[in-house]
Amino acid sequence: VAMDVGWRKVEKGIRVACWHGSDGNYGSIIIPNEYLARWKKVEDLQSIRSKNYNDILPIFVKWLKSNVKLVPEWLRARITTISHWRSNSQNKLASILIQWRDNHFSGDEKIFETLESWRKQDKHLYDWQESQRKNNIRWRDYFYRQEILALRNSYAEIGFEDLNWANLQKGKNPEEVDLVNNTNRNVASVGRFLEVVKETGAATKLDAKNS
Repeated sequence: VAMDVGWRKVEKGIRVACWHGSDGNYGSIIIPNEYLARWKKVEDLQSIRSKNYNDILPIFVKWLKSNVKLVPEWLRARITTISHWRSNSQNKLASILIQWRDNHFSGDEKIFETLESWRKQDKHLYDWQESQRKNNIRWRDYFYRQEILALRNSYAEIGFEDLNWANLQKGKNPEEVDLVNNTNRNVASVGRFLEVVKETGAATKLDAKNS
């Protein structure tokens, strides 16, 4: 059976591969829409975390500027690049707060309480997000294995193009990046799909020239 691998949104979900057997049969492997809703939950949690972080960071920065004389040397050293922290820098701030627990200083009570409240909430959301993500990955791996097993019951070999999928993603201009398509790519994880195919021992690489 020859397999054309790639992600595309279709009516029923995300199509990961099309296949055509030597017996004339053909079909597609599609991650169903109900699974996509579960993956969206991971994105929603990340979005909430980013918003909360973007809300708390300016409060911290404002306090730092208004209380320069109170800030101890160890904290100064940790925040030298704070103006360049991005919306995914939650771990940097959380790490500072963990060190702060054992290094309190005069006048830090209110700001520490505010930041620590954020940290506890962020950890809760992070744990939830990671649990959901890992469950989704386990489900996807199981789904892929079942789909490939069904093909192996009919065909001795599974052929697919000999491509370096990582290299195909390099060199794209920022304006070419589509957030929705990027999400679909991550959900489909073509690289993981091919790993599952190779696990069967029936995978055969085909020349991708001119394809």
